[in-house]
Amino acid sequence: VDPTKKIADLTVSMQQRVEILKVLYREAEILIFDEPTAVLTPQEIDFLLGIIEGLRNGGKTIILITHKLDEIKKIADRCAVLNKGKLVEVLDVKETSTKKMAQLMVGREVNLESDKAPAVFKEEVLKVEHLTVKNEDGFEVVKDVSFTIKSGEIFAIAGVADNGQVEIADAIAGLTKVSDGKIFLNGKEITNESIRKRTEYGISYIPEDRQSFGLVLDFDISTNLALKQYYREPFARKGILNKEEFEQVGTKLIDKYDIRSGQGIKMQVRSMSGGNQQKTIIAREIELQSPL
Repeated sequence: VDPTKKIADLTVSMQQRVEILKVLYREAEILIFDEPTAVLTPQEIDFLLGIIEGLRNGGKTIILITHKLDEIKKIADRCAVLNKGKLVEVLDVKETSTKKMAQLMVGREVNLESDKAPAVFKEEVLKVEHLTVKNEDGFEVVKDVSFTIKSGEIFAIAGVADNGQVEIADAIAGLTKVSDGKIFLNGKEITNESIRKRTEYGISYIPEDRQSFGLVLDFDISTNLALKQYYREPFARKGILNKEEFEQVGTKLIDKYDIRSGQGIKMQVRSMSGGNQQKTIIAREIELQSPL
């Protein structure tokens, strides 16, 4: 962690490290980790879990909030399972399988095995040519990257934190300026297009940092669900917003994507749990029916 950097300029994973450092140097006796590994790479997760285990061996009390069953099995002694706000059961982790924990968490039988059909690739959707992106210091964080993605394909960009993968996604979505190279969507160059134009051409983006880039925290759910379409019919007509349409679409998506909020569509997004904030973004972006 660079101590001279501002927190606002750090990546989410680096911000997480700063929080962990604060806890460590304060020498707290009870440590509560709320989804600490959500934005960390596998190597960083192993490092953090090693720290937590060392703290436990040193006599500290650890409360680890997580939905990752492998982490629970690896490090926890006991596990309290919650479902829809209610305590379902307290388990001895060593004597309980991940399948049993998953079943208690979701309230039904869970199949942890994936039966994946062969992929069927169609026409080319995205083409990136010699992409170069520089950070605020003028350093090349993405250097001459090229690739193509076809319809029906899941294309993964792998890398540990701060190796350029987030900057590639931001450049495609329009959040980061391209220093060199070109981006094509369905054969049309979008390298210098605005974010709105890219959305209208067919890009949906679920960012790494949902609170800074995915949501307006002080808006309610229905408004956040319409952020990409509010200026178009049926949400607006001749510049006048149709609040009834906001509410109807919001109610439908809350039910469809199981977004849990105590006040329904009027719930302020800031007051929601991280998981339900993420569901709100996913619902909005998938409902755009974008090809990318």
